[in-house]
Order: sequence, then structure tokens, then C-alpha cells
Amino acid sequence: MITKRENQGAGTLYQDRPGTLTVPGVSAGSISRLEVQEIVDLRELEELTPEWNALLERIDRPTIYLTPEWMMSWWKRLGGYGRQLCALVMRDGGKPVAIALLMEIKQRFFGLPVRRIEMVSMTDYADSPSNCSGSLDIIARDRHGEVVDAILSHFTRVRKNWDFIHLNPIPSVSSTILSLAMAAQLYGCGFRHHTVYADSIVPVETSWAQYEARLPKRFRRNLRSQEARLRKLGNVTYRELRSPEEIEQALPAILGIEKRSWKWNGGVSINSAAFGDFYNVFALEAARKGWLRLWIMEVNGEQIAYNYSVEYRGTVTFLKTGYVKEYKPYSPGHLLTFHEFQRLFQDGVKRINLQWGDISQKRRWRTTESFFSEVFIANRTFNSKFLMFLHFGLSLYGLRRTLLGYRDRVARKLHLHPATSPLTRTDQLGPGSRHEVNASRPQQVRQAAGGLSEPLIGDSITVADTTVPVVVLKLYHHLSLGVVRSLGRLGIEVLGIDQNPRAPGLHSQYCRGRYVWDIDGARPDKTIEFLLRIGKSIGKRSVLINTADEGALLLAEHAEALREWFILPYVLPELVRSLTSKKEMYYLARKQGIDTAEAVFPQSRDDVEKFLQNAQFPVMLKGIDGERLDRRIGRKMVIARSAKDLLERYEQMEDPKSPNLMLQEYIPGGDDCVWMFNGYFNENSDCLFAMTGKKIRQAPVYTGYTSLGICLANETVEQTTITFMKKIGYRGILDIGYRFDARDGKYKVLDINPRIGATFRLFVATNGMDVARAAYLDLTGQPVPRSEPNEGRKWFVEERDIVSSVRYYRDKKLTLRQWIASFEGVQESAWFALDDLLPFFIMCGQFIHKMFSRPFRLPLDGRREPALRWRRAETPRRDESVHAG
Repeated sequence: MITKRENQGAGTLYQDRPGTLTVPGVSAGSISRLEVQEIVDLRELEELTPEWNALLERIDRPTIYLTPEWMMSWWKRLGGYGRQLCALVMRDGGKPVAIALLMEIKQRFFGLPVRRIEMVSMTDYADSPSNCSGSLDIIARDRHGEVVDAILSHFTRVRKNWDFIHLNPIPSVSSTILSLAMAAQLYGCGFRHHTVYADSIVPVETSWAQYEARLPKRFRRNLRSQEARLRKLGNVTYRELRSPEEIEQALPAILGIEKRSWKWNGGVSINSAAFGDFYNVFALEAARKGWLRLWIMEVNGEQIAYNYSVEYRGTVTFLKTGYVKEYKPYSPGHLLTFHEFQRLFQDGVKRINLQWGDISQKRRWRTTESFFSEVFIANRTFNSKFLMFLHFGLSLYGLRRTLLGYRDRVARKLHLHPATSPLTRTDQLGPGSRHEVNASRPQQVRQAAGGLSEPLIGDSITVADTTVPVVVLKLYHHLSLGVVRSLGRLGIEVLGIDQNPRAPGLHSQYCRGRYVWDIDGARPDKTIEFLLRIGKSIGKRSVLINTADEGALLLAEHAEALREWFILPYVLPELVRSLTSKKEMYYLARKQGIDTAEAVFPQSRDDVEKFLQNAQFPVMLKGIDGERLDRRIGRKMVIARSAKDLLERYEQMEDPKSPNLMLQEYIPGGDDCVWMFNGYFNENSDCLFAMTGKKIRQAPVYTGYTSLGICLANETVEQTTITFMKKIGYRGILDIGYRFDARDGKYKVLDINPRIGATFRLFVATNGMDVARAAYLDLTGQPVPRSEPNEGRKWFVEERDIVSSVRYYRDKKLTLRQWIASFEGVQESAWFALDDLLPFFIMCGQFIHKMFSRPFRLPLDGRREPALRWRRAETPRRDESVHAG
């Protein structure tokens, strides 16, 4: 086999070596001598248009779905994310014999990665409401056996990294299916096919009068009766629009009809996420070609129904129809179809395709059925055979379809708008939508494959360049999972590193690469060496995002070495050390005139006893290095209520070899007194993104992470932080906490995290912007758009909030009614996402395991300390200020 692999343009050009293969039970045939050209660049495909049209002229029944206008419109509007163009052109002596319009798509099937080769413009399930294309096939007039053989030879010898070739909907009478079955057996590939649906076809073989006479009498009588009733309401008119100018003016009217139809809330409107603005774009293309036939029905000038159809090579295909639901008793859809049929018969068309759907209803139009099939070809690898077994041996393919359908029905019932559902309307994905926009969904113009850059839209965020990958450190936490999802939904390649291969974030469908490394346990130089190896293997510079305090210091100290393969903000190591250490942060804030809670830093028990001479209780006993204390005892802070309590806890928590505890003033107030700031600062320490909010509940209770929070504007907190960071020259993502002290009316800084914070997904702007996206845009040299806070937005962490709510209820600080009411306004949770369920299930398993194993778990120093974990003394009392004595 002579093979030429090109890096530019068409990509691959080769000719198979003549020869034969013999398989038991199959007559051997010669391997195809056709040349195969693989096209991975959209511009190359556009240049093929003349030859493409010439092939369409020669085949028996070309459909609108195989035309360049249809395919190009679909790819430009709906292709790109997770898809790679891999169209094949078969040539004989340089002359094109066939074209297979294919794409490679990467998805997950119940958590398992799957690479599929599919027809351009097809959907996962042919009979899905999100299906645009009613009939797809390889474009070839003859020599089908040779063409299919050349295609499989290419995919088994050159492009080997795939699991399935999945083609639908293919006409059941197409010779492609039989040729694929024989070639699959010849190459040792698995083969499955089954019928998926039938189109309803009206052959135009008689005059209109003869056809009308063949319609059921009762059906004709009902049509006349309903039209007569409708005319009593006013003047009824039927208009056909064909010119591009008329079509452009009528498109808003179609959307207006859709808004008043059952489809609008039923999830199959013309602007559902599966279609985006594809039908609008194609309408103008088809109108310029003279193919579009748009019919509109009016009553007294009010537009109540439409029929969007195209005429191509003698066949009229009904693409979309709709009517105003208030007029349903008058059957406006049937009346409009009846009048359009009359015109089509007069114009001499050959066939009318009503497409698939309710066949029993369409049979009233005296239709015949044309059946379509779905084809699966599995690669010869073990992984592909295992996936084939899961799909059909265990029937998980049908189960997945059932679950997705159930998800969509439940979402519509609850008025939720998941971005991953193809039935969600694009207006529900805009600013203020209930769920985060997934960049894999339509209406978002994505970066076309092969280097054709077009803007990629996420909510209303424009990301012109998504080619720079992102590497995220430590994916065990809901924080890192949020980073993976936030950037992955924009089409950015995200890779993760964690010491635990079962870390939930590593199993997100948006995590494209997984690396196992113990960042905490390994020596810093080994970790940096490992990161550089990853960067080199990626082959280009990547954005590096850290999710832990130790990582922030590590990256700051080795920034110069990492810059060869990574993009990250430059922050002085001394500044990072000052911000991660609560002791250094305390003195830094005082120096800059920032209010903070009073604190002392004892080095021994004697220092604590001196503090007790004038102490007021309660007192916060915290770790200077919170992460270190958390690893040692399982918490970062506790509340002490008396001198005895403080001394006892100090003895239990302190590390005599390396003192790490501080005594901090307890500021009275509930959880809602804790305010948070999330922001991003560029290389000049200018704040490009800033949002504030406050805690509603914490876990552990009273002193822990946010388990339920709300986004609220706080000008004082925002301006204080921006001024503070500008003075000290901070760059990068920042998470900072304040507590409002009602005694003096001041906001006092509690802690500063020079990294992305665990609650960053609470702070999502109305345009979908968050700190992770802001950082990516700025670090890749793209403008960060101005963002408005989404005030009232709530976010919660499922497993943490369950535990904390039980404790608040036990302490009589939360009733069942209050707990239910607190979830009003929740727009996102930390773990659960309809488009990415596997991390949620992993978290549930780990949470259940911890529930049963935690009482028997030992701290790292080997001592059991259950009293330290479960003492009720942490509960604040009504009298928050008790003098020691």
C-alpha cells in the first residue's frame, strides 16, 4: 500500500496494494484500487462543491440532505465541538467516483469514551426529535462494493483510532447496507443494522382531481367543514413565498407562530438547541437556489400556520410545520397542507415527502412508506467489541435512549432547561437561563474543524480561540470538577491530574486527558518534572490552573521553569506565601489598612495561658496553614467556649514540632454574615471580573466551606478587595472571605486564597462568565467581556449540605419549612449535571462509603480523636460574648 500523509489540506491520499483477502463463508474479491482522499478542512470541502454537485446529478434519487448547501449550513452552524471532519472522496484516475461525508465524534457511553465515525448532520438516534436530516447515504452512482471496500480499507489501515462507524438514516433499499455488511465480514469487523423509521411519501402520478377523489371521504368532509368554520372568523388566505427577500422578512413570523404552538413548550420548536439558527441560515441558501417553498396561512391578516418545505430534483420535502394552538379545532395544519398539495400537483412535482412521524395520521394523505435503517460497524479491537456488547448484548443503547427521553420529559415538566438537551430552546440558554450553557449544543457558532476559526459562543461569551488546552491540578473536589465542566462546555480541551484515579473530576466527560500523580506526597522537583513531561506530550503551551493552596506556592516558586510549556499568571512567591499563611496575611492586611479580626499566634501552651488572662469567649482556634491542619485532624478550625475547652483543644490540635495554630477573635453573627469575593486580576493587577455573595449554610457547620450560597452585590467588599489587591500587586484568580461585624459595622477579612475558590460556580454572571473563563480568556490574549452579576443566583454542594442541614436542624437553627424554602432560586449544584452524570454517581458512592467508614478512620498521626470531631461545643450560643473566668 502506497500511503501519503499530508499535514495540510486534504490530509490523506493513498492507493491500496492489489491483492485478495479470503474469509470463510465469503467469496474473496479484489481489494479496491480506488484512490481515497480524506478531507479534514472545511475549505477543502467547499472547493469540492462542483465535483460534489456533478456526482449528485448522476445518482438516481438525490435528496436535499446530501447537497453542499445543506451539509455546509449544518456544519458551520452545528458542527465543530467534539467533531472532526473526515470526509472521504474516492477517485479513479483522478475522477471522483463517490463521496462519503463523514465526521469523527468523541463522546461517552455510560462513562466510557467512544470514538465514532458518523455521517455529517446525523444525530445519535435517527428517530430523535433533534434529527435534521431525513435521509443520508454515500454519494455514489455505481461500484458500491468497491467504494465501501475502499472506505473500510481506509479506516482499518490508515485511520485506525475509532470504535464504531455509525450511519443513519440510510435508505433500507440502498446497496450501501449490503456492501457494508459484506465488507465488514471481509475485514473482520462487527456489523449490526436495524430499521429505525419510515418516511411517508405521496407519489404524484395522477391529476389533482383524481388524487383528491382518492382521499378518504370523511377526511375531505372534515377539511371542508373546518375551513367553512374558519372563514366565519374572517378572511382566510394562503400565501407561498419563494424569493430571498420575502423569506427573510417571513422568518420572524415563523418564530412567532412557533411561540404560540404546542411545540414551544413541548421541546421541538424550530429554535430548539438541536437546530439553533440552522433552519434560518439554510432557508436563505435554499431561497437563493430557488428550492424553498414557504407557505403561510392567515386569518384576517393574523399568521396562524406555516409550512417550510424545499423542492429538489422533483421531490418536495416538508421540513418543518407549525400552527397556533388556539386554532387547533380548525385543523390549520391540514388545511394548509391540502392547499399546498393542490399547487404542487399543478406544478408537476414527482414526489411529496411528509417525512417520518405519526404514520397513521399521514396515511390519510394516501402515502406509501419508505423505510430507513441504522448501521453499526465495530472496529477489530477488543475495546470496540466490548462496546458493541454493551450496546446490543446488554441493550444499553436502547436504555440510554430511554433515559435521555425521560430526562427531557422530566425537565420540561419541572420547567428546567438543561443545556445538553436538544429540546431546550435557544432563548432558554441565554442570559439568566436556569442551567449552564453547554458549548456542544447548537445555536453556538463553534470553531470549525481543520483550522477554520469562527467565534464560539457560550451563553453570550465569545471565545474566538479554544485551541489552547487547560491542565487542572487535583480533581478530587467539586471545585476542580466545576473548572473542568465550565471550560469543557466551551469546547476547550481540559486535562486533569490527581493522585487518585477514582477522583470524580477525572471521569467527567469534559476531561479529555487523565494523569495520576501525588502532588502533595511527591518532592516539588519531581512534580515540576512531571508537569513539564505532560506539557511536552501535549505539544503546545497550555493554561495551568491550580485548585489548592500548596499548589499555588509550588507554581509561584517554579513559574520560570513551567513557562516553557504552560501559561500562568506571574505572582511573587513571597506574596503567595503571605496570602496562604493566615499569620502573614494578618500582618499584610494590617499594613495595608484592611480591617481584620484580632488574632494572636502562640508558640506554646504558655502563650495560650497568657492569652487567657484577658480573653473573651468564644474564640476561634484555626490553623495558620489550614490545609496542613485539615490533613492532620480533619478540620481547619474549631470554636472554643471556655479556658478549659481552649487548652484541651490546643493540646489535641497543635503540632509541638511545628506550631501551626492561631487564636482569632470570634465575630458574632450567623452564617449569613460571611461574605465572599471572587475575582480575576490581570498582569497589571486590574480586576477584569468581580462578583460577591454570602453564605447561607456551611459544612462543617458554622466554620466550614459554603454548602449553600447566594450571589449578592456588595460594593464595600468588592471595592475593598480590588483596592487591596492593586496595592500588593496581585495577579490571577482570587477567592477571599470577609465577616461582617455588626458591633462596629465593618467587613473584616478572614482568609485569602490565591487560587480559584471552591464556590466559584456560585459566581456566574448573566452572560455565563466565571473566574475560570475570565482567566482563560485573559491568559490566551483574548478580551474579557464586561459581566453583570446574576443577583439571587444560588448554588449548593449536595453531600455537604445534607450533612450540615441535619446538624442545623438538630441545633434548632433550621426547620423543615425553612430548609425547603432555602432552595428557591438554586440554579446549579456542585456535582449533579444532566450532561455529566458519572462524577455525581462516583461522589455518591464515595459519600456512602465515608458515612459508614468515618467513625473508624484514624488521623494521619495514628491517634483516634472522635471527641475532637463530634463535640457539640462548636455550636454558637445566643450570648456570643462570654468573658473568661
